Amino acid sequence: MPGKKFGFETSSSLKQLLAEKFEEWRKKHGGDLSELAERCGVTTAYLSHVRRYGRIPSRPVMILLAMNFGMDGAVLFKAAGVEESYPYEPGLTITQPSSDAQGLFSLKFNMDAFSDTIRGIVRSEIRQRSVKDLLAGRPLRIGVNYNQFWLFDSPSPPTNAKHTGVFPEFCTMLGLALQKDVELVHVPFPNYSEMLRSGQIDLFGPTLVVPNVPGHILFSAPIFRLGISGLYRRRELPGFPTLPVPKKAEDLRDDRYQIAVIRNSLPHLIANTLLKRSDQSLIFVSSDEEGLERLTMRGIARPVHAFLLNSMTAILSAKKYPKDIDLILATRTTLLDLADDSIAIRPDWPEMVPVINDAIRFLLARGGLVERLSKVHSGDMAEVVVLVGA
Repeated sequence: MPGKKFGFETSSSLKQLLAEKFEEWRKKHGGDLSELAERCGVTTAYLSHVRRYGRIPSRPVMILLAMNFGMDGAVLFKAAGVEESYPYEPGLTITQPSSDAQGLFSLKFNMDAFSDTIRGIVRSEIRQRSVKDLLAGRPLRIGVNYNQFWLFDSPSPPTNAKHTGVFPEFCTMLGLALQKDVELVHVPFPNYSEMLRSGQIDLFGPTLVVPNVPGHILFSAPIFRLGISGLYRRRELPGFPTLPVPKKAEDLRDDRYQIAVIRNSLPHLIANTLLKRSDQSLIFVSSDEEGLERLTMRGIARPVHAFLLNSMTAILSAKKYPKDIDLILATRTTLLDLADDSIAIRPDWPEMVPVINDAIRFLLARGGLVERLSKVHSGDMAEVVVLVGA
């Protein structure tokens, strides 16, 4: 059935059909995937997506695949979920032309001439869109993530929407590098995936890379790498079990520990995988503030023993509430993870990924951004941060 994976449309039926037909073609002609890709006017990587994942290719590519395989193209269209009629009669194939074949068509197709014609159409269809094409004259909309508040001049969004600090400065430099105006919008973390998917924003950051995030959001190269740590309740509560302070990640596999995470965040994924905790055994919070409340407040519904979050927020929160919470898993040897902190990119803009990556590498190479990041992540915070451009 058609669906969407890895940022492009896929079909399991198409994947199965092409696997069978490619194997038949390979045995008959002795060719490999690169030769078939050349015959279809696309890259080997593109055709690899089609074969491995059932990626639904453009119409010209499907026509060329059907003719190379010598199959009824209508069957291929059906497997891909294409409702259009196949434009050619069944049985047309592409072969090497005989020596007397002079025109575009002979009794059988002149493969070289026909492939050149279709290849031009294919390349036109899958042409990489430029930043100008994507934006169509409007500013680049970047959602800013105040969960990483230390990269802003204030811990919460300003009422005048004028965002300042290290990350807003980075966004300004990014706009200059891309030669595009930039519009910054505060976006709560739980909303960013849907807002990227729907095109309400184009980028979001900074944020930790989460594999398989809902919506198949794309991510840039890292700006820096950031640890994942935890905060632990110090105050005892009547009726709430008192447990030993965890010394290592494996301690939190014990289901007696009530653990809070933000849904669809990297700590959520870590809790599911490294800690082997099911969603039913976790308590989901919508923000860092709610997680802290479940650690520090009395009389709150569903208190927790631990809250898993990025190491910087954990360190700064433990300093702010020394009587209420302990910092855990915050040394280089005990971190739950050391993950890429990057820019999230809307899933229908794969062309933007290398553009943003080039801009990030350029800005990090200039040194000024690294210097600013170094000042922010100095002292005990250097234990949980790795600067990529340093």
